[in-house]
Amino acid sequence: MYEAETYLHTFPELQSKFGDGPSAIKQAKDHWRTLGFGQAHFSEPMKDATKKAWKCGEGAKQTCKCHGTLWYGATVRPDDKKPIDTW
Repeated sequence: MYEAETYLHTFPELQSKFGDGPSAIKQAKDHWRTLGFGQAHFSEPMKDATKKAWKCGEGAKQTCKCHGTLWYGATVRPDDKKPIDTW
């Protein structure tokens, strides 16, 4: 739902069309699934162009509101203990 809310608030034209609140978020989610992902106007701003790793939360049972793909894993390499800074 966080991604649908971000999608809704990224595009003022969707906010005007769908309004605000739970119903608007559901409509934004449906819009992405049926139309938005295939149109550059909607899909390009939603991509992470940096491709850099970053932390969202520390340790187990932490709340995180990430946009995009969330990868769980180590922040350092197990063999040489160097930081992992790219995917």
